Amino acid sequence: MPEGLPKQVTIVGAAAYIGGPLVRLLKEHGYKTVALVRPSSDTRSLGDLPDALLRGELGDFQFVEQASRGSVAVIDLVNQLNPPCQSLEAQLENDVPVLEACLYAGLKHGALVVYTSGNFSLPTRGRSGPIDATLLPKPAPELQQAGFLPRWPTFGHIDEMGGVMLLAETKHRCEHLVHDFGQLHPRSRACTLIPAATYGPGLGGKVSFWDSVPAWYLAGYFKDFTTGFIHVEDLCRCYLAVIERGRSGGRYLAAGQPMRVSDFVRLYAAAAGVPMGSTPTASVFENPQRLSYDDSATRSELGIEWERDLQGSLAAHMEYLREHGKLTL
Repeated sequence: MPEGLPKQVTIVGAAAYIGGPLVRLLKEHGYKTVALVRPSSDTRSLGDLPDALLRGELGDFQFVEQASRGSVAVIDLVNQLNPPCQSLEAQLENDVPVLEACLYAGLKHGALVVYTSGNFSLPTRGRSGPIDATLLPKPAPELQQAGFLPRWPTFGHIDEMGGVMLLAETKHRCEHLVHDFGQLHPRSRACTLIPAATYGPGLGGKVSFWDSVPAWYLAGYFKDFTTGFIHVEDLCRCYLAVIERGRSGGRYLAAGQPMRVSDFVRLYAAAAGVPMGSTPTASVFENPQRLSYDDSATRSELGIEWERDLQGSLAAHMEYLREHGKLTL
């Protein structure tokens, strides 16, 4: 890129909830932004914020390579979460071609590639104590069958996370794809960012998956477990730090504020002014393993600290939800 021109970042899947706040922050820091979306994506929330908005098949290697030419970073935000696909095979077909297109585009351009995973991709079954960003092994060669293995025996969650198992295993496999790509292509500058439960205002009425959870939980449709909650603005600052200081092969966990879902729901309901009533005691996760997500290594390496917490942020978030008619509790 000629000297003096703004650095460019390509955001793949920019119509996602995180996309708008991330584009906004990058623009505030002087970056040119290229937003890539699928032909059917609703981009009204982005408005005219990106410098360029291009529609195409996000798994098309040529489209992604050409669209990201001149970029210092390619961010993969594709995440089919609400609802997930109907099968692991379908979820892999949704996510993997996009990631592969990003990886090869980054290799072609010498750009950093940031794959977006999720803390639910970190296996917890049989574990206790702090969980960091360490990538756990995939099946040993002798365990792998010929052809597609529909379930990795090394992957598992506590029972309370069973509802996101399909998406979680997809993310776990994609994380290994990023790792293996770096082993096969030494010039690759790919890394993985692992957000926890993300909350806070999107743009133009976009809301988080977690804005639906309180109503689901109170209705008995969502089980309790321990996770972390990170404000979308803190997460976007983490993306910026990875773009500017991240390394090839890096794994960056943005866990934010550790908390059980049941405690999040109580805070959320209080901010919304909705009486909690009584909740089934069976739905409360006691966390006997003392599981927690530890992102201290990420914060130390990137030189970043989280500025937002739920207690101080939910009131403003409720105003955003009411403004856009999105408060469902």
